[in-house]
Amino acid sequence: MDTELLRTFLEVRKTRHFARAAENLFITQAAVSARIRQLESLVGQRLLTRERNNIQLTTAGHLLVPHAESILDTLNRALLEAGQERQPLIVLGCLPSLREIYLDGWLSTLLETHADWRLQLESLTTLEIIARVRDRSLDLGIVYDVPRAADLWVEGLTSFNLELVAARPGLSTASTLENYVHVDWGTSLAAARDVGLKGLTVRARLDSAVLARRLLLGLGGCALLPHPLISADLTAGTLHPVSDGPVYRREVFLISAGDRRDEPVLNRLIEALHERLTV
Repeated sequence: MDTELLRTFLEVRKTRHFARAAENLFITQAAVSARIRQLESLVGQRLLTRERNNIQLTTAGHLLVPHAESILDTLNRALLEAGQERQPLIVLGCLPSLREIYLDGWLSTLLETHADWRLQLESLTTLEIIARVRDRSLDLGIVYDVPRAADLWVEGLTSFNLELVAARPGLSTASTLENYVHVDWGTSLAAARDVGLKGLTVRARLDSAVLARRLLLGLGGCALLPHPLISADLTAGTLHPVSDGPVYRREVFLISAGDRRDEPVLNRLIEALHERLTV
């Protein structure tokens, strides 16, 4: 089987959008559609439902996901280890929002500082990170919600404030707050957030804080966004705090398999992450 079929399937599953998957893979949208059709032909089942702006996995698609991830992860490890056997490969799993806030602009510096490392960074959900830390296809995960499990090692890493901000100045929760952009900040925050933001009409639901910020700057509206991402906007006056809006503290944790805490290379990455993220 052509592994690019699996890679394309996982990208569509992540983005829920054929055009965005094509952009991320540097191919045409027609090529994405053709690869999905070819994979479905090989499997003998529909993998995706294709309603307008609402791409979802079928039961067969859900069953294929862990196998596709395992195949690609094994291939990547084999290629990297065969090509550079003396350099350790570290696989880091991270929630997309945390990657955007802290890691995207830092990875080149990390690899320059640690020239003997090879780093594989994967954007995953919390459940995917926990499962893959357990099966050791991930060396380290960065999450919001702490799993309570004896087989996992958990360590606090950092925290940040989520602040309700708007494109227009002078607003309060008593104002008419329009075009609320909902960003998924994890299940443990959902109840408190929903109580604090009752009555807001949701214009868009996203898993990307960076994209939510762009929407506010381009189209207006309001959103709960992380202070590290918007501090420059608040200083410049391009975004504005909602005066009596709720502020939520979000804790960030490292997780790994319980017996791996003393591995030297892993410890060096953990130390580098603390230097980068601890506040």
